[in-house]
Amino acid sequence: MKSLVKENGFKEYLRDLLMDLNRIIKDKTRKDILIYLKNKGKATYSEILRDMKLSTGKLNYHLKILEPLIEKEGEYYKLNEKGEQLVSIMLSIEGDKDETLYNKVLPQYLALLGVVLLILSASIHQGSQIFYVIYVMSIIALISSAFLGYVIEPRGFEKLMVILSLVVPFAFYLFTGYTIKLPIIIYTFQGFATIKIYFYALIPTLIYFFGILPRYVNENSEFITNIIWSVIIIIDAFTGFLPIPFIDLMSLLMGFSLYQKRNEMKNYFPLLALSIAVIILSLVIKKFYFIN
Repeated sequence: MKSLVKENGFKEYLRDLLMDLNRIIKDKTRKDILIYLKNKGKATYSEILRDMKLSTGKLNYHLKILEPLIEKEGEYYKLNEKGEQLVSIMLSIEGDKDETLYNKVLPQYLALLGVVLLILSASIHQGSQIFYVIYVMSIIALISSAFLGYVIEPRGFEKLMVILSLVVPFAFYLFTGYTIKLPIIIYTFQGFATIKIYFYALIPTLIYFFGILPRYVNENSEFITNIIWSVIIIIDAFTGFLPIPFIDLMSLLMGFSLYQKRNEMKNYFPLLALSIAVIILSLVIKKFYFIN
């Protein structure tokens, strides 16, 4: 008798689960929200609104229907046990295109390819035909990575992608003999302040910092992100406090690129404030150095 009750209870549970599945798969938006939460783990209301490109009215409507499958943890939404099971069934039925290894890591591989090509181009004489070919290929790979990173939900290699943010700005100078002239935007003090922009290094760096890096900063990579950012601040201090006519603004660029992740990073504002303080102090030191 007990086994019969358990069996009937399981059948009812399975029937309810399948009914929920049938109701959800009829609407693509609700299905996308569930897959998004499964891939991301958890997300705030504003993140879902932004990433799913929905209006507040539509999102509220769909979240109301999805209440049996999701739960709130503080300000974060996440799948409950029933939602996890339902999405697993749904993905297995549809072949789980977003869960294939190809889709998960393709943007990461393209970003890595772009950086490798950028480093390779740095070893070639700038202005030669082969230089432009390899450089353009690196830009195409980086843009493709940024595009795919927003079309699908890439997962994996988060820490590696954050570490690459330290390599990208310097890729053009690894084999050119420049050890002091750091890329991006550099202040030169020679009676007055001017801004010097390394054009070929600026383009891939902006693509990486604003199009690629923010997609991989999450709970798993926050610690390494703070370490890399701290290293960049140290580099800024090195160029700013030494008697050389250059100040690197890469730490400030890092802060701007992570602005959209500010609510997810516990140490965001202290590091941003430290970046600004280092740059201001560098300006003061440079000014007094050149006056004297």
